[in-house]
Amino acid sequence: MFSSAERLSPSVINGLTNVYEWHETSKDAAGSVSLISGGSGETPAEDPVISPAGNDVFFVTTESLVPQDTDGEADIYDARTDGGFPQAQAPREPCSSDACQGPLSNPTPLLVPGSSSQTPGENLAGPAPSRLATPKKLTPKCSKARKLSHGKCVKRKARTKAKGKQKAKARKAATNRKG
Repeated sequence: MFSSAERLSPSVINGLTNVYEWHETSKDAAGSVSLISGGSGETPAEDPVISPAGNDVFFVTTESLVPQDTDGEADIYDARTDGGFPQAQAPREPCSSDACQGPLSNPTPLLVPGSSSQTPGENLAGPAPSRLATPKKLTPKCSKARKLSHGKCVKRKARTKAKGKQKAKARKAATNRKG
C-alpha cells in the first residue's frame, strides 16, 4: 500500500495524491497496481495506514466513496479485503389500485362451527343483563366538636349548663317512675 500523485490508474482524474495497492502475482511475473481511494476527490487522499494483518487500509479523503457520505467533509475510510457495503435495494415502484393491497389471504377459520353448539331451530339466549353497581356514598367522619348534618360536618351547638341540668332531672324523673 502506498500513496502517489502520479496517475497510476485510468480511474484517476484529479491529479492529486491517491492511495494505491501493489499486487504481486508471482515471483517471475510483474505485479499490478490498484487504486484504493476514489481518484476524483478535490483534495488529496491522506494518511494511509495498513492494519498489521494487511486486511484493512485506512485513509482520509473528502471524496464521497459511499452514497451515505453527502457532506463533502474529510472522512476516514476503511478499504478492507472482501469488504464493502451491500448494494442498495432498487427503489420500489409506486403501486396503484388493487396492486397496493398485496396478495389475498384466506380468512381465519372459526374455532367452533355454529351447528355444533346450537341445536337446529332454536335461537341462542341473549347475554344476561348486567347490573350496574351503584357507588356507595362515603360518609365523612366529623371531629368531636362537630356533628354530621345533611352530609356535612357542622359545629355542635354549645350546651348550656341549664339545659344539661334540665335533661339530667328529666332522666332522673323517668327512672323514678319506672321503679
